[in-house]
Amino acid sequence: MKQKIGREQEIVWKVVEGIAKVVVTPFKKWLPGLFAPAIDTRAVFESWKEVMRLKNQDGLEHLKSALVQADKTLDHALKQISRGKTLGERLKAAKGKFSPAAYQQAWEGHKVRNQMVHELDHRIEKEEILRANRDIEDALRDIKMLS
Repeated sequence: MKQKIGREQEIVWKVVEGIAKVVVTPFKKWLPGLFAPAIDTRAVFESWKEVMRLKNQDGLEHLKSALVQADKTLDHALKQISRGKTLGERLKAAKGKFSPAAYQQAWEGHKVRNQMVHELDHRIEKEEILRANRDIEDALRDIKMLS
């Protein structure tokens, strides 16, 4: 008897879910923020703690690793608020969520990371890495992913 009640409740729940989808779906395009998934700022914060740990260690290689981690953190944040296959596509899609200055900073930080990682002969100075990290941090703060 207990299984039968459980099965009946399961069927009722599926019916209620189906009805809710039929009722809510037409309104999603008019009220997108109301149905948006919760944003996980904790994961962004935890990732940023790793950026800070790497930045506080000695050596250029640690700073480079910090910039790569900062870029990954930005990408994780963007995945939560925009769409696209790459970080660049997601950043373009999220342009309206940033102030103009912070949007530019996000791009600048990402470009420095890309040059550092992809260009074989690119020489990077400590100051350039630190600026790129600050740019990404400022962009994350602007979209309220870091406090």
